Amino acid sequence: MTHKFRGSAATLGWKFKAAYMAATVKEYDDYLSMLDSENSRIRTWLDKIGANTWSKVISGPKRYNIMTSNCVESMNKVNVCAREYSVSKLVDFLRERMQQWFTERKDKAEKTSTILTRKCEKRLVALQAEATRMKVKPSCAYEFEVVDSRCTSFVVNLNSRSCTCGHFQLDHFVCVHAVA
Repeated sequence: MTHKFRGSAATLGWKFKAAYMAATVKEYDDYLSMLDSENSRIRTWLDKIGANTWSKVISGPKRYNIMTSNCVESMNKVNVCAREYSVSKLVDFLRERMQQWFTERKDKAEKTSTILTRKCEKRLVALQAEATRMKVKPSCAYEFEVVDSRCTSFVVNLNSRSCTCGHFQLDHFVCVHAVA
């Protein structure tokens, strides 16, 4: 984006990333307005692409952390050497490749000690450290009010797996307020 529009990579980059990561439509609109103040053509360009392909809040909660999916390109890159094979040899090659991948992933999964992936485990540890600075007030057995260091209040409902910050629902992973 920075090569297409005037502005520093740092300035445009963090605003776009914030719009991409926004958990509410209001937050998303606020960051897009900041981008508009840099260059009004940015919004037109982003609208042509379609917010549902790059924005978490617009695309909906079922996208998880995958914002684009082009498995054909990925497979083409991996299978460059097999392009000239006959159909039967290509099918054998792909079967062997898939078998190898499944075996590698199975072996890796057997070595894990938790049900979480390494990435999610690291994220949870970071959230736990941040959550220690928050105040938690129970409303009932499953609903809590959480106040962060800026004195902003959030309501977490563990039964519905939701938080007023929006990240719990959007990411399908606990937010810092739910960890608190």
